[in-house]
Amino acid sequence: MQNNKGNTEYRQSLRQKILETAMSLFVKHGIKKVKMDDVAAALTISKRTLYEVFTDKENLLLSGLKMSRERSEKRMSKIVEENDNVMEIIIKVFKQQLEELRDIDPRFVADLARYPQVNEFFAQEHEHIKELTRRFIKRGMDEGYFLPKLNINLLLDLWGAHRDIVIQQQLYHGNSMESIYVHLSIISLRGICTQQGIAKLDKMMDELLR
Repeated sequence: MQNNKGNTEYRQSLRQKILETAMSLFVKHGIKKVKMDDVAAALTISKRTLYEVFTDKENLLLSGLKMSRERSEKRMSKIVEENDNVMEIIIKVFKQQLEELRDIDPRFVADLARYPQVNEFFAQEHEHIKELTRRFIKRGMDEGYFLPKLNINLLLDLWGAHRDIVIQQQLYHGNSMESIYVHLSIISLRGICTQQGIAKLDKMMDELLR
């Protein structure tokens, strides 16, 4: 019985190490460039052992993305709980996103479209994220930081179109993901803010980006 428990704990620990290592390699070098052999070598395990835990590269990538999403949602929830209004939440989330994007090679984002299961996962997550964003915008309206009478559904579709353009036109060539995120965020957020919201946003962004 104790041996089975030990094997289970070892397998869970190994799975976590594989995910951490693989995602680190994927975001640093791009998914296409990183082979399963590279992941196994980085962990000093056999390729056979790697395939015993993850059936293929897409399965590994999808599991890593789910892990990252769960972590991100926990961080977001903590930020929402610890801050009093939408503007404070925005700047904390913005800062967190900047830190994460500094380590991401643009090829990682471009390569994601190559994997059907990953695209299906993002499609399922899309509606969930839209609903959370919808509630957040409504809260910002109620707090007086966002313009009243915004067409929230149209706004979300427009933001999604902006993100699609970045990928389709490969704007990440010659521009860092960090820079793209900063410019998209400033355009998107400033445009929906009231004068009160703009004043607070500009002050916080100036302090963050100086």
